[in-house]
Amino acid sequence: MGNLQVTSTTADLGALLDRSFRQHAPRVAVEDGERTETFSQLSERSDRLASALLELNPSGRPVAILASNRMEYIEADIALVKAGHPKVPINMRLSQPERLHLVSDSGAAVLITEATSADSALSLVDEAEALDTVVSVGGGGTHDYEDVLAAANRPPGRTWRPDDPSVILYTSGTTGRPKGATSTFRSRMAATWNMLLDELIDVRPGDGMLHAGSLSHGSGSKVIAYALSGARNIVVPSFDPGRFLDEALHRRATASFVVPTMITVLTEEAESKRRPTLNLRHVSYGGSPIDPSTIRRAVDVFGPVFVQVYGAAEAPHPLTVLSRSDHVDASDQRLASAGKATRSVELRLVPTGASGSPEGEIQARAESVMVGYWKNEESTREAFVDGFYRTGDIGYFDDEGYLTIVDRQKDMVISGGLNVYPAEVEAAIANHTGVLESAVIGVPDERWGERVVAYVVARPGHTVSPEEVTAEVARRLAGYKKPREVWVVEELAKGSTGKILKSVLRSRYWDQQSRQVN
Repeated sequence: MGNLQVTSTTADLGALLDRSFRQHAPRVAVEDGERTETFSQLSERSDRLASALLELNPSGRPVAILASNRMEYIEADIALVKAGHPKVPINMRLSQPERLHLVSDSGAAVLITEATSADSALSLVDEAEALDTVVSVGGGGTHDYEDVLAAANRPPGRTWRPDDPSVILYTSGTTGRPKGATSTFRSRMAATWNMLLDELIDVRPGDGMLHAGSLSHGSGSKVIAYALSGARNIVVPSFDPGRFLDEALHRRATASFVVPTMITVLTEEAESKRRPTLNLRHVSYGGSPIDPSTIRRAVDVFGPVFVQVYGAAEAPHPLTVLSRSDHVDASDQRLASAGKATRSVELRLVPTGASGSPEGEIQARAESVMVGYWKNEESTREAFVDGFYRTGDIGYFDDEGYLTIVDRQKDMVISGGLNVYPAEVEAAIANHTGVLESAVIGVPDERWGERVVAYVVARPGHTVSPEEVTAEVARRLAGYKKPREVWVVEELAKGSTGKILKSVLRSRYWDQQSRQVN
């Protein structure tokens, strides 16, 4: 962890960043293609943006970020900490209606974006009540990013408190309506400290974190930890296995965060093109379970560099860690586990099935866990019991304390490390005038972990094609939520109450699986 010392989650995160930036002023802080930025430059530009945000958004309402991986995203992330404004990350892959919901529900007053998304962002101004300012990199918004920085002064002293909201990360529920998991500055500091203590245990000044996954997702949670450590944040616009390996070599990247799907294609790419030895010594992965044979093959190719982490938007990873050494000469059972609970997290299992079963719902209590869902008291109450967050995942501990996840209470699909909630896909399908009803499930997939499959019943006198169903979903939801298979059937199996029996639909795919997550 270099010279970083953190002793309290009530510490001023902005002040800690300022101290790190002064200490490492001449070092490179951010790399983005041909552009580089030192800690001194990052400090000045983030100060200017923080000052501008305090003027543009004096009430301190949430600020949304809709942008690809780029240097300005890192600057905005740091600036929002300094200004004390809650950050609302928006995945670039979300559809316009999904973006509108996040902006409207959060009450964001400012949206930071880039030229390619400026038109989309400006249309949100017309529809979202609180949004009135779009700061765009490269022009096209109500304010140009560089003009805003040029006109700004250094920010005044911060006035936010540790328990003020810092991040509102939207995640869907079983109803399919995205909810904002809210972390305070205290819980964000706790999550960062947890990472540095039990996951990113040997980050040194000058190291480099290669961000190939979206900064709005898991990879973005590492930005602050690396900035605090005097290490580099290296950004590439999107993931491509060949480019990832080239950038890792050229940039001397020491770490990255990936999902299991990325591990599969990276291993295939490295095997097919015999890449030179990389400097990677730490690759965190999570987002969905991984097949033991997949990670064992990756360890053979890249060496013992992998660390599995388990968590959620509501309970940021790592709740558990499967360390690098745990991956060496490990059994299938060990590789299928999510590792051991980290030192600052308390986990418990609450029985959900037959008496005496070792399995139970995984529940977590820690300072890093969210304080609740943004302006949603009912869902917040449902998410906690006795101070523990209910993950909705089912698992068991072995005799050595390793946690294995075997099922999911929530009706959720994890495809390529991204959450897909059947209810929102079914709601999109219902807009097709020829559809009577539908059922969406997740099924095992070698590459994506799980893929989305839809069963559809047509209205009497109507015909429905799989292509029409897929197109209907594509018009309303992000591309990764589209069904990969659509089956048009005469009827769906139902129970005595009329509820569709998804277990019957799943059985043909899952009966030969050792666990009901993939």
